Formats: sequence, C-alpha cells, structure tokens
Amino acid sequence: MSKGIIFAALAALLLPGAAQAGEENISPPYTVVVMMEYQSPYVADGRSSFADFGITATFRNVRVSYLGDQPLFQMAFQVEGSDGKGVLSRWALNKVETGGKVVEPKVIKVPQQDFAAVLGVTPGPFREEWGKADKSILSPLPLQFRTDWGMDMMKWDYDVGDSYLEEEGLEVFWVDWVDLKDGRPFSITLPYKGAYPEDKGNWLIEFMPQKKK
Repeated sequence: MSKGIIFAALAALLLPGAAQAGEENISPPYTVVVMMEYQSPYVADGRSSFADFGITATFRNVRVSYLGDQPLFQMAFQVEGSDGKGVLSRWALNKVETGGKVVEPKVIKVPQQDFAAVLGVTPGPFREEWGKADKSILSPLPLQFRTDWGMDMMKWDYDVGDSYLEEEGLEVFWVDWVDLKDGRPFSITLPYKGAYPEDKGNWLIEFMPQKKK
C-alpha cells in the first residue's frame, strides 16, 4: 500500500468531513515529475562536496483533494497517488583539502541508482491568510518534496574523515489550487539552495495531466 493511500485513509478517519469531500473538490490525476541538478566547485577549506549532482523523481496518479473546513487550515488538503520513484541521474565528488594536502575521496558505498521520494502538503502556517477568519482563500497551496535514500545511502572517505549522501528536498513550493482542480498543466522552476553558497543549480517541477482512459 502506498504512503499516499495510507495518508488518505488516515485523513478520512481523523479529519471531520474528509470522507464526504465532493468530486468537485478533487483534482484530476496528474503525473508529477521533480528534477534537480546543481554544480559546485572545489574549495580548499576542508569541505567534502559534490562537483555535479542530478536527480529525477516521478509520481503517477497524483490527485489533490480539498477536505473542507478544518480546525487547522493547512490540514484542509491532502495528496494521494503512487509512491515516488526516483533516479540518481549523475554525481561526481570534488577533491578534498585535508591538512594542507588535496586528496581524492574514496567511495566506500556506491549509491543506489533508484530511490524513493515523497510528495505532500507542507505542514505549518506558511501564509498570513492561513488560519484567519477568511477561509475562502485556497491558493496558493504549499507542497513539499523530499528524497528517501533508505539504508543504502552513498558513503565516502578522504583520509581524515568520511561523509554520506544527505537527503534533498524542497520544504515548500507553491501551486495554484484552481489550476490543479481544473486539470491544467503547469511547471515551476526554482533555484537550488545547497549547503554552500557556491552550489548553483535549479529545481524543475512539472504537473502533467494524465490522459483519460
């Protein structure tokens, strides 16, 4: 059973009126593709970093539902669909400066090419309007994305230390509920913000309506 289906079932039990959400308050199915890539130069300050990195994650049969008035307005939406299937499309490590010498990092656990990913509603009051008396304001809707490398995440060492592949994600990106409900295609481009200011790249999120069978 997918995480989206489990979350939907829990929402129906825990949220008042969730099971009664009308079909007019559910978006048609989408395929959502999330792509990210960035590059970062070698910097001689002891850091261990990626010179180049890229991922793609795909979610199918994604439907967003408006559940109606809730005690917390950010709980008024839910995302259903398949578990995300991700691919690590490319990676390359920078050299590392350690104790005055420059070394090549040694990979001790090669990353899995495939990984899991999560797409959902961002918890928390990300807009001033959310939580106020006027609950007719439904857009923009905050969503989030994150990777799930699992137990087999990439690891490497560099003589005096070691590092591992950290999770990547977008804490919040905004979508228009009207566009979703009407089944319109749209895409979102955002700059990548990494651990270092030298990291330069982009996120691309595409919502593509699925063809009716």
